[in-house]
Amino acid sequence: MELRVGGEVEGVLKTSLNPGSSEIVSSAVTRAKAGNYTVELDRLRGGFTVAQRRPASFSVSNLIISPEKVKQGESVSISAIVTNSGETEGTYSAVLRIKDITECVEDVTLPPGGNERIVFNVLKDAAGFYPLSLDHLTGRFVVEMDWTG
Repeated sequence: MELRVGGEVEGVLKTSLNPGSSEIVSSAVTRAKAGNYTVELDRLRGGFTVAQRRPASFSVSNLIISPEKVKQGESVSISAIVTNSGETEGTYSAVLRIKDITECVEDVTLPPGGNERIVFNVLKDAAGFYPLSLDHLTGRFVVEMDWTG
């Protein structure tokens, strides 16, 4: 029996039967491209649909700034969780901005439904307030004057 998918021959299924007997015949068919497909086997006709997968879609959450107050010359750890809620793997470029200037960029590749904590370690020598943003999340840290040095 000739198996056709979308009008094209996919394969040939062979079986031997005794008179009056029956047998279930099966074949696996896969398609990567989304769409509706017609399947024909001998005089039987049916179909299947391949749904389009949602592309990678990223969100950033759980911003942590630690510590929020340091002395000059000490580093601050800034982290957040990146989540891919799409149905395909994708890469997200996390951009950390401090005082509206790009400080660091971290690329993270995540499978569908995956998440990962990204961490930036920042060192600022000048005393002052440092507002920051990572995606839509905002926060700040303070660098205090080191009066001992």
